[in-house]
Amino acid sequence: MSIRSVYAYYARLLRSNTRWIRIALFDFGFGIILGLAAKLFSLGSLLELVEGMLAELVKLSEQAVDLAVWERVMLIWQNNIVALGIVIFLGFFGGYFSVLALFGNGLLLGYFLAIALSDFASLADLIISVLPHGIIEIPVIVAAAGFGIKLGWSWLLPQARGRRKQVLNATVLECAAFYGLGVILLLFASIIEGWLVFGMVG
Repeated sequence: MSIRSVYAYYARLLRSNTRWIRIALFDFGFGIILGLAAKLFSLGSLLELVEGMLAELVKLSEQAVDLAVWERVMLIWQNNIVALGIVIFLGFFGGYFSVLALFGNGLLLGYFLAIALSDFASLADLIISVLPHGIIEIPVIVAAAGFGIKLGWSWLLPQARGRRKQVLNATVLECAAFYGLGVILLLFASIIEGWLVFGMVG
């Protein structure tokens, strides 16, 4: 199997699932908007939710910062591929976990954007800490959520009547294929985050 044929396969896979990826993108965007609003307007319980998620991120960062570079990269990659698996395969349950996980990522990004909008130094930190690996990580997680939502719903739609098992099986194979691609892409994102970002910010 050549690199060209692999590229062509994944290009077709993504094109044929743009409907589901757009749904995921809407979910992510909605999370960003609410994250912005939570910080800018101090929206009580929503702000508490975001800050609770942020506390978990801080714990992970504190755990990673004292590690050697490659240990840090492996820790980040491990966390990322577990999250990727959850977003894709637990989407089987009506897409709930896919939507929730992506929405949470959007909330966090919106929260950070709100801080950055009020402080130029924070904006610079956001760009340095998110952009280098986020260029890979964010599209992967958004597309993954799209596949997770499809896994939960495609075989239940009226047009799948009479062939629900075949539709489900085909969707599982697509999800597995994308997971394989995501694991590789997230390795590159983890190298950037663990080596470059922690070097500049940490």
